[in-house]
Amino acid sequence: MTAYAVAHMRQVTPGPQIVEYLHKIDATLEPFGGRFIVHGSEVEVVENTWPGHLVMIEFPDMQQVRAWYRSPAYQEILPLRTENSQSDVVLVDGVQHPHKATDVLEEGDDLRRLALIVSAGIPLAGRKSSRTTKAWRSRSAGRWRRARLPFPPSRQARRTD
Repeated sequence: MTAYAVAHMRQVTPGPQIVEYLHKIDATLEPFGGRFIVHGSEVEVVENTWPGHLVMIEFPDMQQVRAWYRSPAYQEILPLRTENSQSDVVLVDGVQHPHKATDVLEEGDDLRRLALIVSAGIPLAGRKSSRTTKAWRSRSAGRWRRARLPFPPSRQARRTD
């Protein structure tokens, strides 16, 4: 299944290091079948804000994108970008085609249950998530706390399954 390296380039400091990175990255992609599908184009923001640019690199599968990112050739040039930019980078699987939005639901799930699963930070389809907790405002303490709850404490009592 196709996989992607996706970068939200929030801020880039132009200079010789970034230019060197741009000259060298293509050679690191070739052995792993990587190719740019979005690179630095202006984004049209339709909800909230999006400072910066988007970069998407397509790979044949997740194994190839991981191998590229960990490769000595890419690791050698990586500091040229990380020391001269503020960015978030994720590696993500694509979807099998044909794909429908409801394909993420397990048999018997409904939209309400999906919303609860997502709000609780529980990974979908067996995928691991780094966000297994949610911050909720505690009414009694008047401060933020981290709790492993699918609802804010004020709604926990009203929950019906």
